[in-house]
Amino acid sequence: MKSDVESSSDLYAERFRGPVGEWFLEKQLFIVESMLGSKNETILDVGGGHAQLANPLAAKGYDVTVAGSEPICSKRLNHDVKFVAHDLYNLPFPDKSFDTVLCFRLISHSPEWKQLISELCRVSKKRVILDYPNKMSLNLFTPMFFRIKRRLEGTTRPYRMFLKNEVNQAFKDNKFRPEKSEGQYFLPMILYKTIQSRSFGEQIEGFFNRLRLQAYSSPVIAAWIDEFEKLSTRL
Repeated sequence: MKSDVESSSDLYAERFRGPVGEWFLEKQLFIVESMLGSKNETILDVGGGHAQLANPLAAKGYDVTVAGSEPICSKRLNHDVKFVAHDLYNLPFPDKSFDTVLCFRLISHSPEWKQLISELCRVSKKRVILDYPNKMSLNLFTPMFFRIKRRLEGTTRPYRMFLKNEVNQAFKDNKFRPEKSEGQYFLPMILYKTIQSRSFGEQIEGFFNRLRLQAYSSPVIAAWIDEFEKLSTRL
């Protein structure tokens, strides 16, 4: 799997320039931080060479390691982020090596996504946090407008969408249970990129949240916790 090479490029990062792109990244970081444990915990960001999470989390004092499929995936990472190049389906770490494992911009481009989830769970001591496109959202119509989306974004690739239950089942098979989940945008992100108005985006998404339509938002950021860890916190 080499799909993280493209998302680690400067060209890919251009998709998140400007006020709207900054809003996307700020919201993503805010949700992830709300799901993390203390700053004493270790984090592995699988496929995180895009640096959307690794750099700001490291700057906040988190101990972050990024695993990328090629050395080039370290290009955008700051010096305080550790990096390992390896096959992401077979990570070079013992079982339960990291408190939290992150995986963003990757599962929807992974042919063997269940194997990837299994590997994320294997190296996680406590929780796994990832994002995925929600099939129960307006993104369901993305294939109809893919050519337009590619023209606007430049680096858009075909991607798989998921139902909540099928992702939860993949984690259940690895003895992880859902902990938290939050959809990000009710309207497709490409709309806000086209309009280029952060204030409009924040207002309209606030409106849809008040209507309690978050179950139909996408992409979803979700956290799953190890069954033993969940049990121990209750004792």
